[in-house]
Amino acid sequence: MLEIGAVKNETFESIAEVTRGRCYIVAEIGCNHQGRVALARELIDACAWAGVDCAKGQKRCLDEGVLFSRAELDRPYLGPHAFASTYGKHREVLELSWSEHQELHDYAHSRGIDYTVSVWDPVSASQMPGDFSWVKVPSACAQWEELRESVRDLCKPIVISTGGSVWDDRDAPSSPWLGVLQCTSLYPTPHECVDLRAMAAMRGVDCIGLSGHHEGIAIDMAAVALGARILERHVTLDRTMRGTDHRSSLEPRGLRMLVEGVREVEAALGSKQKRIHPGETETMTKLRTEAMRR
Repeated sequence: MLEIGAVKNETFESIAEVTRGRCYIVAEIGCNHQGRVALARELIDACAWAGVDCAKGQKRCLDEGVLFSRAELDRPYLGPHAFASTYGKHREVLELSWSEHQELHDYAHSRGIDYTVSVWDPVSASQMPGDFSWVKVPSACAQWEELRESVRDLCKPIVISTGGSVWDDRDAPSSPWLGVLQCTSLYPTPHECVDLRAMAAMRGVDCIGLSGHHEGIAIDMAAVALGARILERHVTLDRTMRGTDHRSSLEPRGLRMLVEGVREVEAALGSKQKRIHPGETETMTKLRTEAMRR
């Protein structure tokens, strides 16, 4: 059972202050930058062009015993997506420093979008710069109590993914500082495993959403119609590039189509009250008159 404690926040009054009161679209860069800041900046350029609200990276501490054991770090790592001969060296190639993430944060802001990271361990959380506006906890670490305490200590809004976990809204008292995302940890996720209706079980928090690894963008439109206020999708410059995340990512054009579609759905949702719009009266007068002539 996934359990989330209360979140203290001294900077923002609610997560809506981060999301600006609409569906907040996050483009996950992840490891698709392949450990190169220059490529990460190109991905941020693509995010800005697509019109997303935020680009997001990931941060892990690779010191022995924090996230990985020595045996795990020394494990041979072979295959078409390996960047080094052992898993530890592979992760080192893909890992950006906090100073590099700060550079990307500042660059993203110069392009008019936000930037943040998913923190994978308490050490990374404790080192997060103060000017990052919110923090993400990935599905793989959602049940790590020490990490949850560390992110709460940051006094920032927290968004957490729920892949590989079950959810009961009794586990999380209503909090205006917490966003919870439905997620299925399959890459890519078959459509029948996305489970959009599971968002309805997360009403114990102020902000629900979807972290998706599916193909296409129709599911994202449906998520918004069902009440998602945060959408997260991976982004890549080319889905054929080397790396495990590219296949479940959107290319820039697809990301832009997603953003445009989300904004159209938001506009179309309109009012909960049935109403007569300007111009309808004239139209109905004409159509009803024609109907009476039949």
